[in-house]
Amino acid sequence: LLTTAIGAGIPIIFAPAMHASMYEHPIVLENIRKLESIGVKVLMPRMEEGKAKIPGTEEIDQSVVDKLTVERDFEGMKVVVTGGPCREYLDGFRYISNPSSGKMGAAIAEAALDRGAEVTLVFGPGTAVPPSGANVVKVETTEEMLDAVVESLKDGDKDVAILSAAAADYKPTDRKMVKTPSGMDRWTVDLKPLPKIIERVKKVDPKVFLVGFKAEYDLTEKELLRRATKRMGEAEMDLIVANDVSKDRVGFGTDTNEVFIIERGGEVTHVPLKSKREVADVLLTKVKEKMSG
Repeated sequence: LLTTAIGAGIPIIFAPAMHASMYEHPIVLENIRKLESIGVKVLMPRMEEGKAKIPGTEEIDQSVVDKLTVERDFEGMKVVVTGGPCREYLDGFRYISNPSSGKMGAAIAEAALDRGAEVTLVFGPGTAVPPSGANVVKVETTEEMLDAVVESLKDGDKDVAILSAAAADYKPTDRKMVKTPSGMDRWTVDLKPLPKIIERVKKVDPKVFLVGFKAEYDLTEKELLRRATKRMGEAEMDLIVANDVSKDRVGFGTDTNEVFIIERGGEVTHVPLKSKREVADVLLTKVKEKMSG
């Protein structure tokens, strides 16, 4: 790791290029957490074609600017963020899930911390490294994530809830704690719908500022905005973030994202392809503007 002192002793470290699997090693992850715990900003590599590549110049420059200029406009606020995928088990150990890495949720949590917030991150089994300053609640299933979100909101002391996790929509109606035999001609699984986490938020705490995410696949921009706006109204959200994960470098597992931030009044902010940290900062700025207004 290369260390650079920026300005008045603000350290930023960026990780070198090497095989992506090395960033999954527990010792590497533990060392990263130790660095973050003493205030060091760690820029994780870009994962491309199974290799970890040094972050681009633009991302490094932006991180330096953020460290030197970020406004602590969330000072004294409490924020709940969800991130990562969920798993729903079919038998003793097989499960259905999705490709979410949790990078968007981790980026939002990190941005909120940098801006002075106290952050609770309810995190599914993603590959992203949660920021060390957050209170991380690790979960695995959608129902566990729901319980953790409700628990974090029940005291009514949270200001913002941002639900960016890719929770599962369905789970098997019957899970047998065995290994289903291989070699069968067919394995038919009956699924039932799971509760929608975001629909519980305002029921638990009507005052919390609620932000949801809506991922769609291969839609026109008009249809993407229509579906997201409809969903925002159904779940009483204050803002919704919509994206089309069929696009290159957008959504699951990527370091970048392109989103539309939709407000209750119908106003739409398009955030073109940027790093997920940059998207997180744009989102938090919009949240603060709406709360102040």
